[in-house]
Amino acid sequence: MIGTYQVIRPLSAGGNAQVLVAWDASLHREVALKLLSGWAVGDPDQLVRIQREARVLAQLNHPNILRVIDLVRWQSQPVLVTELLEGRTLRAVLADGPLLLATALDLAIQVTSALDVVHRKGIIHRDIKPENLFLTADGCCKLLDFGLAKALGAEEGHILEETFQTTAGPLQGTVGYLSPEQIGGRPVDGRSDIYALGLVLWELAKGKPPGRGRTALERQIHVMKDGPGPLGSGYPAALDTLLHRCLEVEPEQRYPDAGALLGALLELKADPGAGPSGVAAGPVAGAAANPGAWRRRALPTGLVMAGVLFGAGAWARLERKPEPPVFRRLTFQRGNILRARFGPGGNSVFAGAALDGQEPGIYRIGLEGGEVRALGLRGADILSVSPSGELAVLIKDRFQASTFGAGTLARVMPGQDAPRLILDEVTGADWDAEGRDLAITRRLPDGAYVLEYPVGRELHRSTIPLATPRFAPDGKTLAFMGTAPYFTLFVREGDGRIRTLMEHLQASDPFMAWMPNGREILFSGNTHPDWMPPLLAVDLKGRSRSLARFPLRTLLHDVAADGRVLFEREVFRLEMAWIDGAGERDCSWLDGSQVAALDAARRRVLFSEVFEAVGQRPEAYLKDLATEIPQRLGYGLAQDLSPDGVWALALADDPDARLRLFPTGKGVTRDVPLRGWTPLEARFRPGHPEVLVIARPATGGPSLLQVDLATGKVRVLPVADPAALVPAPDGHRVALRTQAGRLKVLDLADGTLQDVGSLPTGTELLGWTSDGQGLYLVEPGHWPIRVERMALRDGRRTFDRLIGAKGGIAPARVDRVRQSPDGQAIGYSLLRVTLSDLLVAQGLE
Repeated sequence: MIGTYQVIRPLSAGGNAQVLVAWDASLHREVALKLLSGWAVGDPDQLVRIQREARVLAQLNHPNILRVIDLVRWQSQPVLVTELLEGRTLRAVLADGPLLLATALDLAIQVTSALDVVHRKGIIHRDIKPENLFLTADGCCKLLDFGLAKALGAEEGHILEETFQTTAGPLQGTVGYLSPEQIGGRPVDGRSDIYALGLVLWELAKGKPPGRGRTALERQIHVMKDGPGPLGSGYPAALDTLLHRCLEVEPEQRYPDAGALLGALLELKADPGAGPSGVAAGPVAGAAANPGAWRRRALPTGLVMAGVLFGAGAWARLERKPEPPVFRRLTFQRGNILRARFGPGGNSVFAGAALDGQEPGIYRIGLEGGEVRALGLRGADILSVSPSGELAVLIKDRFQASTFGAGTLARVMPGQDAPRLILDEVTGADWDAEGRDLAITRRLPDGAYVLEYPVGRELHRSTIPLATPRFAPDGKTLAFMGTAPYFTLFVREGDGRIRTLMEHLQASDPFMAWMPNGREILFSGNTHPDWMPPLLAVDLKGRSRSLARFPLRTLLHDVAADGRVLFEREVFRLEMAWIDGAGERDCSWLDGSQVAALDAARRRVLFSEVFEAVGQRPEAYLKDLATEIPQRLGYGLAQDLSPDGVWALALADDPDARLRLFPTGKGVTRDVPLRGWTPLEARFRPGHPEVLVIARPATGGPSLLQVDLATGKVRVLPVADPAALVPAPDGHRVALRTQAGRLKVLDLADGTLQDVGSLPTGTELLGWTSDGQGLYLVEPGHWPIRVERMALRDGRRTFDRLIGAKGGIAPARVDRVRQSPDGQAIGYSLLRVTLSDLLVAQGLE
């Protein structure tokens, strides 16, 4: 047994991995298990690669991409569980000779379609080759290997994968299918995959790779120096033209993305005699007719060999490369930068910040002398600066030391007058090109979010939070972000149309800015979990490219008219504390300890590790206060402890959304699928073998579910748009906070729903009072944390206590507060920023 999978037989084995066939008893099917073998077992780099492959595959859903099912641990190593494929790799297929042109084009179309999805997710494969393309028995071509070196089958054992070092480190890829920029140690993007795919398609059509030489290295050098040459007679000129464009040395001369290549392939398949649109007039138009007129820089063989043998440094001397960007640090005080914007003319920066333990406020930073001057706007954060220097600021009484939450929009001319208050519950604002009016995003009393321009004129309404409106340089196009559960980048065209540019973006904050040309939007984030995300530029067709990646987490704040980029580097930590009658203690474990539940005996705390230390995938832990090291339960976002303390509840999404039950002692982990639902929050129902879950369907708003743990049966309960829940200790009722900010109590026996009253924005449910007649509420946006008691009979609220009163400097955010079932112990998590600096970069292109 490997996890819950019964091994049946070995399938293939290579130098560093083996593949086994196993039986999945839960779904009655055969699956493939890929695990490390030989020298790779215990090698840290190989462990990281197989985990990365699993996480990348989990983000992708395409019929031509290998489907990942699970990632389990066995004998201290990760094991990748995937669908079991029947067929052969294209390397094995090529052993029988070249393919028919129609077959080769069909396979290339399938692979290009998969790469289009991969690239749109911000992922580069970097190792496209026949060994990583699998042809199934039904003619489907699957893209394999997103991080683990190929586990060769017996029929492929004669293939030699040549590798070598450069001064920039080991190359990522296989010699013979590397792009010139990979060999040169230059930045790579999706066009490197297009180069490799061109080599593969050439090989499918001709039965052999392009170039002359006995080894893959010699052929690679020949193709880069002299071009691949003509396909020869019997092949359409349009195919020759297409392949030559794929194999251009300069990435800018290739197809700009996989989508463009896919369109050309489809046209070629429909009419092989006609050239793909957009190619005939391009720089390679004469290549097919006159291979000697190959349009690339003439590179003497000796220099190409020097570039290969001596690595990135030698190769760089053959190419004209842009000057490296220049960086300048602007802030040197300890604290937390909130938001920052360039001032008029780009000669200053206005920043909202909490510095040196002081209350947050607005600062002006002179870029010539470096002077940092407080403007006297306490409790405020910057949103936008008009061409005349007027500031749009956000004044907050909650979440003061964080960009989290909403506040009151105000206008102020620095040094001339007091802020003029405009509107409450605003999440973002930006001046138009003339500096007369503001576009804003805000929360309405009913819980909906709107985009307005000017203030009061609704342009767009949404059930998910909206933030960060930013005008394009043309003053007509307006970009803004949706912020839950992941970020979504929207643009509103001048004609009123609203389009989605990118979805499922993962970043710390919904920050973005337009590039000066107005054709791209810059932000710091990625389409997959990434704790050090790159600066990505997204064009108006949703295509992205990476400008830079730094060895620290960065946040994009603004871009000046001359292209200078204002960004922040930061390091943060999620700390966890426990408070009871004996005092307060730090229970933090790694870098992201998020409290989930406290047990009835007040001895144990269930929590998740959610940050970088666990590699982008939350893990559940149980800590006994009497011991130093917590018990690791497994993958999942921890939610609750059962009343008897025997089970820990978590949310898992590997690969499908489900509830996960971990035994806290002896026992076997159980999964409860939630087909068609994405769970957001879950709690045990005391006294019943059931779980109450807030979940979102494929379309529409969230619902409250009652899930029977014995049968898996799901029942939808009559509550609209729930946002948080706390079951009563007797299990007969559940208190709910709705997205519109109402407090409701549902009787689970008869279905009656009591509307207790409204809750101020930011108020969270902590738990029930011991007599069941009231609720404890917290306002985590304030520091210290204020706890109140609310009577369900009349909604009256009374002060109960303060948490964290001795905690010193306010944290960036109070992440979560939980209490023990009897209310006598409290656990809470705080986000602390340990490094936050503003920098300006010049030369990022």
